[in-house]
Amino acid sequence: MPAERVQKIIAAAGITSRRKAEELISSGRVQVNGKVVTELGTKADSEQDHIRVDGKLLRGPERHTYIVLNKPKGYVTTVSDPEKRPTVMDLVRGAKARVYPVGRLDWASEGLLVLTNDGVVSGWDNREDRNPMFYELSLRQMQQEGVPSDHIQVAPGQAIGTYDESLIIREFAVEHRLHRLLIVTSGYHSRRALWSLRRACEGSGIEVGVDSAPPGWQTPSPWVWWSKRRGWKLVAGEYVKMIYYWTKY
Repeated sequence: MPAERVQKIIAAAGITSRRKAEELISSGRVQVNGKVVTELGTKADSEQDHIRVDGKLLRGPERHTYIVLNKPKGYVTTVSDPEKRPTVMDLVRGAKARVYPVGRLDWASEGLLVLTNDGVVSGWDNREDRNPMFYELSLRQMQQEGVPSDHIQVAPGQAIGTYDESLIIREFAVEHRLHRLLIVTSGYHSRRALWSLRRACEGSGIEVGVDSAPPGWQTPSPWVWWSKRRGWKLVAGEYVKMIYYWTKY
């Protein structure tokens, strides 16, 4: 099996998130073949090398778990909620695996919901480490704008949230010696995306800029922003998330 970054192996084993795995490595709590590693770029082979976290040997990728839940009203379909509302994760606290909801039912809805640690089922293709739907849409859009296919690269890794995505982008940029990054994202999401990436890239010497995608599927028009309830909710939600990010990261 090809060598992978140690933090990715730890996350795949279900020990913690990739960001927390980086903190474990930096604090000297991870060993590879008996030697403490503190460099985030350290790679290992999960099948050949002995990796320990706080002295405990990793047992390889975690087994897939599938939970079918009859979601009641009054729970948000998310892993964590900045507004501290009850989430569907509160209903599966007894699960031994770190699972994530597949799809979404809103606060007032009830019905069938699946939670799993299987990346393929939850929308991620573990073999290619990407979200198939958004990958295909982004690829098609860039090709339509004239970007050659061989100039498009996919940063490997899986993330839960914008800050985790930023850490993956930073790793990719450092590994490929990129010094400037331009993030193109949804208009309502641009401020949080810029803050997250700048925070993740602190001390790396990487310059970061941001631009908004044109109005369309992911970016509402200005008319929607200020005349529709959806626009106000998106903007208000982003400010709540920004406060959450400032306090957590």
